[in-house]
Amino acid sequence: MKSTVVSIPSSKIKQIEIELVNDLAQIERDYSNLFEQIKELETLLLFIRELDKNPQKKEEMRLEQQALQQKASTEEKLTAQEEQRLSFLKKLELGNYSTQIDKLAIEFGDKVITSFSLMQLKAKAIGMEIEKLPDFIKTEDLKIITQVIGASLHMIVPSDIWLRRLLGVKADTSSQKLKAKLQEFVQTEIETRVDKGQLLPALSRFEKDILKEFNAYSRELKLANNLIKSFEKYSDAAGNRFQVAVHNVLNQLSILSKTLVAKEESRFQKSDAYKKISGERDKRAALIAHIGKFEELLPVEERLQFIERILNSQKSAKFTGENAEDQRKQHKEDKKTFAPLFKNKQFIRELSELHKAFKAVQSARVAYLKAEEKADKPEEKADKLSRKRAIEEKKVDYGCIRDKRIKTRALVTDFFSKPSADKRSVQEDNTVDSSQKSSRKRPVEETPAEQKENHHIGRKRVKVRPAIFFEPPSEKKPEHDVDVASNPRFK
Repeated sequence: MKSTVVSIPSSKIKQIEIELVNDLAQIERDYSNLFEQIKELETLLLFIRELDKNPQKKEEMRLEQQALQQKASTEEKLTAQEEQRLSFLKKLELGNYSTQIDKLAIEFGDKVITSFSLMQLKAKAIGMEIEKLPDFIKTEDLKIITQVIGASLHMIVPSDIWLRRLLGVKADTSSQKLKAKLQEFVQTEIETRVDKGQLLPALSRFEKDILKEFNAYSRELKLANNLIKSFEKYSDAAGNRFQVAVHNVLNQLSILSKTLVAKEESRFQKSDAYKKISGERDKRAALIAHIGKFEELLPVEERLQFIERILNSQKSAKFTGENAEDQRKQHKEDKKTFAPLFKNKQFIRELSELHKAFKAVQSARVAYLKAEEKADKPEEKADKLSRKRAIEEKKVDYGCIRDKRIKTRALVTDFFSKPSADKRSVQEDNTVDSSQKSSRKRPVEETPAEQKENHHIGRKRVKVRPAIFFEPPSEKKPEHDVDVASNPRFK
């Protein structure tokens, strides 16, 4: 969980923190209760499958159930064991357990998945990001839940954090391992489903590591749409001036969205990709798929600008430039048109919230599109990775060098006992400045013995002289100490 700075009163933050603790405790209770019911149902389903393989046993159990029901109907009191047996046999009926599956799917969605999403939104209001599921939700549990309640996959797969927990992968799981687990999951759990087409887009985003960004965008968009829907309580085409004005605002927001879709539909039909498709049915299918994806990521700039026009309509403004007169006329018209809206301060506050929500949608949309573009260029990603590795290999671990001083000080003494010619070359290294070192024409020649003295620095194997790293054993230090970082031999 990470947090960001948000200007909220400390009393409000404390209240929300208490609510989050209580919400989490309630989710844990509901999850535990539902999971026990799902495990019991799993046992029943396994028994039914085995029973289907043995028709004779199945018929015997059917007759047993009839006998117990008949005994109960004649007002004969059943023993506790008989009542338990009759209850078990009734649970084996197809209608009973299929109804129970539907009931559990709805409860799991409402009490666990949706409640956790609301927790995330509540946490975000105070600048906290809940980026992982609580520990009591385990991978093994989710596998049982999805096997018993097939519909639960439609709640789990579209969410990055739920899907990660289902697959048992963490944030630091390698890309190769993640893809292997995902492919195994698709082959064993998704390919045989008739509704796989609804699940594969989210799985594809997950494989590209962009599902998290899409979830963030979807969450912000849902908040904005909910705010727009809440304005309907103020709207009435035949009401007072305020209600009519709200109705016109909602109508204009809808028109802006539909206009964008119509323009995109026209543009796509004129594209070469569309024209190359043979057959009207295939063209229609391609158009529907394209527009569906476009609507999913519908731009919000025009709607955002429209809301800004409303909020700024009653403020004084100065206009400059070539179209200043047109802007002045538009502002004057807006001031008159939107004036009734400002009679209701609560509506203006909610409209300001919608403005903030659309800004968040716009930001999340841009982030997702950038992530998608980056994911669609694996070669660029590979180039960046190789460049990063090359940089890492060139880094010098100077701490490692310093640690070796004590261990190899004996080598220094041996080195300084070499002939004067070698001494002079080392002393030159210790006295020249960095500019002189970089302009030296002739590199220092190393003897075979010196060439054997190699040290691993970072990942790169660098040939070094011991004297470069260590001070001479004499008590008097040289006039200039050696700066390893500026030595051109290590760049």
